[in-house]
Amino acid sequence: MTLSVRLESSLERRLLDYSTQQGVSKSEVVKQSLEAFLAQKSPKKTAWELGKHLFGRHDVEAPSDLAVNHSQHYADALAEKHLRDQQRWLEELRDLAANHKKYLTEALLEKHHRRRGSKLQVDAAHLPPGSAYALKPAEEPAPVKAVRSPGKRALSAASPKQKVAA
Repeated sequence: MTLSVRLESSLERRLLDYSTQQGVSKSEVVKQSLEAFLAQKSPKKTAWELGKHLFGRHDVEAPSDLAVNHSQHYADALAEKHLRDQQRWLEELRDLAANHKKYLTEALLEKHHRRRGSKLQVDAAHLPPGSAYALKPAEEPAPVKAVRSPGKRALSAASPKQKVAA
């Protein structure tokens, strides 16, 4: 497209000086100037234009009808979570059933230790390996036996007469 523009003599002189100094034509200088001017004066981009490459993209795969059936999707997600929790609880119960003797022994010894407030010395042969109480004592320990009669302490040290009998 051809465009004719009337310039004042001073502006025409500055245009000529700049174009000869840069080694480009006057038309090229006018094109570059118009581009810069219009880019600066054009309306700013809207929020949609700035973020349209981000809209509708998510890291998580979401159902296409999430906005319409959100209640059903929420209920399904809760049901899946409930099922995972039940499976985890079942695994914990199976572990507890498989290792109940170990857990009970350690719990009884810990209870005795807290009640007496003293260090407990136990024969390592009676406890599973890796137990917190499976340590060899520096001195000869008093044997520990479990007592199940009501009203007595859960664990008691064997009397000296019982040691001789054994």
